[in-house]
This record gives sequence, structure tokens and C-alpha cells, in this order.
Amino acid sequence: MPPKLLRDQPIVEKKLSVFPRVCDACKSAHQKLFKLLAACVQTAAIVALAQTVFSHSNAQTAFAAGDSDWVEDGVSEFAVPRGRPETLPPTRKQNEDRQVFQYQARPGQTTEPTDVPVGEISDDGVPVDTMGKTKKVRAPIQAGISTWQQGSGNGFDQRAARLLQQSPVLATPRIINADPKVFKSWLTATNPGVLDGATKESIIEIKGEWDDCAHALRTFGLPYTRVNPKKLSETNLNNTKIIVVNCEGHLPMESILQLRRFVAMGGYLLTTDWALENVVDKAFPGIIEWNEGYYTDGNNNNVVDAVIVADDAALTAGTPPVGHWLLVKKSQIVRILKPETVKVLARSRHMREDPDNLGILAVTFTYGNGRVMHLVGHFDNNSELAFNSAIPDAAPGLGFSLRQALAANFIAQALKQEIPEANSAKTEQ
Repeated sequence: MPPKLLRDQPIVEKKLSVFPRVCDACKSAHQKLFKLLAACVQTAAIVALAQTVFSHSNAQTAFAAGDSDWVEDGVSEFAVPRGRPETLPPTRKQNEDRQVFQYQARPGQTTEPTDVPVGEISDDGVPVDTMGKTKKVRAPIQAGISTWQQGSGNGFDQRAARLLQQSPVLATPRIINADPKVFKSWLTATNPGVLDGATKESIIEIKGEWDDCAHALRTFGLPYTRVNPKKLSETNLNNTKIIVVNCEGHLPMESILQLRRFVAMGGYLLTTDWALENVVDKAFPGIIEWNEGYYTDGNNNNVVDAVIVADDAALTAGTPPVGHWLLVKKSQIVRILKPETVKVLARSRHMREDPDNLGILAVTFTYGNGRVMHLVGHFDNNSELAFNSAIPDAAPGLGFSLRQALAANFIAQALKQEIPEANSAKTEQ
């Protein structure tokens, strides 16, 4: 009724105005009446609005107090969506010091195998025990929750997950021409005195089919000696500190055994791409392996993003935290079998071909007194472009690739070590 009266007010006033016999006092009384009714209607509307606000406030209070039955489900700690608050729910807070992987055995494997000592390896590279039986190796890494500490810095913990999430994605790099002066000046500035006392015997390069590490070594100004794969077992390693094995790494078993002994005695070993299956898995079984998959983009090379994820000041010195990485066609995917020994240096967020969802680009581990580093891809500038001086994946501020910087730092660390003992001794058969 009141709203209707308000709507009828102009009509009434108009009718009153056409009757001169109505006194001014009556007109004034009607106007005051309509104003009073309008005030009452406004007051009722305000009261209704206040009741609505009060009811909504009570609902929010109940939700904040936990009275709602809505719960968050199916959210992974490994890839927290962007924009999620930093504060974690209590149930997740209890696990924030744990990394995001567990290790499950594949059919026919155990989760706690015995480590393989030096010398126990068959002619085909399979570890055997003293009774001639094949030993079982550790299971591959799988997604899940385990007890690895957040601050371990192994490159596949929660620290690494945050780095992968928070690091920017760079624009596609342009191809540049390599300048040897840039390579050498960076190496000597990052590793002072690295070339002092370095000789051709300090670095042995094993010729390969697809990679050409010798070209990269020359560009960095590092002296080396090239050895045929079949001649390694006959090579004098008295003054050798590091051996570099090119992809594809087809070595006879005598050379595989010599590499194994060389590292166990304190030597360094750098391998690239297909040498993962042909060298690393045979010489050091049960640590990392090829998971029988490839990083590939059709039949072409592929440049992917790369993020430094490991806490290793020596091997990551002078490198940007984010860069690019050239993967040659059919680069072998790395699977971790012994996580307590392995450290992942660089990973990619774009390697969806990896069933373990790690996107490993560079990995290192210790063996005996020595150390091994494996690169997914090659050490040389490129393998497909017409000009070998062209670099398709130059890292920001370097003038060359991040993969080359990590490998050069590894070689520099090897040159700083003492010459491994008993290098010249041939492998006992």
C-alpha cells in the first residue's frame, strides 16, 4: 500500500490543484501525509537490508570457524597452482619438510638391494654376486611422498619444486655464433687457476659417433688427448684426472671396467646422451639408468627451458638460475634408481615424455672416491646446424649454453683434484 500511495502522490496533487475551492491548508496536509509515508517505506527498506547483511556475516563467521563441510581434495604439493596463499592447511603443514617422491619397485625388483662393489660385473654389464646370480637393482623414482628432507638440495625435493614453479619462463632464444674468447674468459673467471698445470694427459676424450666434446674443450681452452674407444684399456692414465665419453659411447667391456676402476679410485667421468645406456648403466649399475624413453620433438632437435635445482655452488658457479637446453632428437630420459646418491643439477618443466615427471637434464653422483656427471643432450655447440659455431640455446648473460657451463665447471673441479692413485693399473680380470 505505501509504495502505491507514493506513486499516486503526483496524481492527487494534480487533482487538488484543479479545485480552487480546496484551501491551501488541505493541500499542505496532504503533502505532509505523503512525505510521512515515504519516510516509513525507506525505514522499512533499511531494516530489511540490515537483516540481510547480519545473516551473511554470521554465515562467514561459521565458515571461518570450520563449520562448513567443504574440504580441499586432490591438490598436489609438487605443482601448487599459481596464486594459492603461502599459508598451508595444518594437514599439509605437517609434511612441508618432506619431498614429493617415493620409490616403488617395478615387477621383479626389490626396494633394498645390496650395493654392487667394484669388480662384480658380468661381461654384458649386468651386476652379479659371487655365486654368479644376477643382482636386483633399486626401483625407479615415482611420484608420491617420501621422507627425503626439504633442504637436502638433491634437485628433486620441495626446494626444487618451488624453484620450478617460481622461475620465469624465458622467450625462445635466438641462434648466436660462439666466441671462443667468451668461453675461455668465463671459465678462468669462474674457476681461477683452472688452466694452471693442465696438460693433454689431464683430460682424456673418448671419440664418439654423435657428440664432439673435443670441439667444446678447444673452445674453452682446455687441453686434452683423444683416445679411440677400443684403446682406452691400453691407455696410460697416470696423469689423467677426468675422462669425457661422447655420445653414443660404444665401449668394449675392458674399457667399461677400466672406467669403473678409474672413478672408484678418485677420477672424474663426464658422459653425454646415449652414453647413459652404453657406459653409465653398465659401469655403475643400480644408480641411474635409461628408462627406455626419449626426449624428442619429431625428428628435429628441441630447445627446452632449464632450471638450476640443485644446491651445488661449485658446479653451478657463474650460471644463471634459468636458461635454455638443446635436446638432440632421441635424447635418452634419465631414471633415478639410487636417490640417496644422486644429485640432479638441472631440470625442465616441458619434458612431458618423462613418465617420472622429473625432466632431468643434468645429473651427478659419487662412486667410490670419484664422481660422475651425465648430460642429457650434447656438450658440443650443436649437432644439426650447418655451422658448428652456432649455439641455439645460449643462456642469458653467458654467450654459450647452460649445459656447457655445467660441464665446464665439472671439468674444472676435476682438474683441481689430486691425480687418482693406481690409474695406470689395468683392471683385474
